[in-house]
Amino acid sequence: QIVMATNKNETKYATCYTPKKFWNIWKEENESWLQRELGKTVIDRIPTNQDKNIVSLFHPERLLELTRYFILFDNNVKKITRYQQYFAVRAIINAIQTRDSKGNRQSGVIWHTQGSGKSLTMVMLAQYILLEMADHYPKVVLVSDRIELDKQIHRTFNHTRLKATRATSGQNLIKLINDNAADIITSLVHKFDTASKYQKPIESRDVFVLVDESHRTQYGELHIKMKRVFPNACYIGFTGTPLMKKERSTMAKFGKLIHK
Repeated sequence: QIVMATNKNETKYATCYTPKKFWNIWKEENESWLQRELGKTVIDRIPTNQDKNIVSLFHPERLLELTRYFILFDNNVKKITRYQQYFAVRAIINAIQTRDSKGNRQSGVIWHTQGSGKSLTMVMLAQYILLEMADHYPKVVLVSDRIELDKQIHRTFNHTRLKATRATSGQNLIKLINDNAADIITSLVHKFDTASKYQKPIESRDVFVLVDESHRTQYGELHIKMKRVFPNACYIGFTGTPLMKKERSTMAKFGKLIHK
């Protein structure tokens, strides 16, 4: 599942057949956990970079978790999570376990630089939610505001063997929401315009709305329409760009900053 190339001071990891340029370095964000585990294994010397990475990637619990949720096929190419994808998904999972006074899950924002693999972060998150929360019958809705993005997200999900169904119209979105055949729906945000007129509010607290490029201003008014359809859903906004003041206020609608 994981291949590591290492000497005492340098470590890179990948999975089988990964081209050289895609090998990654791992930066541990859970520093207190790492120090605790190193304290059990590295005795009478200062831990090297090699020691740290071996613990971070091959600790039995971490290795099982990486294997189950964080390694996937993207169009038959086997890929493993980058550290920022892993820690973002972990942070989201922790956040959504928290509920407010009405019992709704914590919503929030993921702010990652462009090129850090946002689409695959969404895939890993969806995979985690659908497997770990199966008892709650969760539904994942991926929302974007451009046709190209919608196509790309839909394609990415289907390449990774997680079947996503694409809403072709507002009416079709209503049908997909109600017939429970699709665990993952992708839709343009504009389709909520129609959906909000004809769809009675869906009260479930186990709908997860993942919104791509969620800083963009048009999410302002359409956010209200999404909320009309899914008043109790958990909304996670993803963005990859430096934000202008106006865009920040759009982002604020999604709640706290979960990971950056």
